[in-house]
Amino acid sequence: MTIILPVPQIGSAAVLRLRPWRLGDLSVLVAAHRDPALRRWLAHSLADEAEAR
Repeated sequence: MTIILPVPQIGSAAVLRLRPWRLGDLSVLVAAHRDPALRRWLAHSLADEAEAR
């Protein structure tokens, strides 16, 4: 399912597109869970791609 919410672009701000997670996102998701700044906000942390899957 795709939901499109029209939002006008403001100046040079990048466009944000939300989509469902894909298997190709696993390494990026694990890297995000290793970021100390983000980990403090997470209820659960992921150690590797197997856990992310």
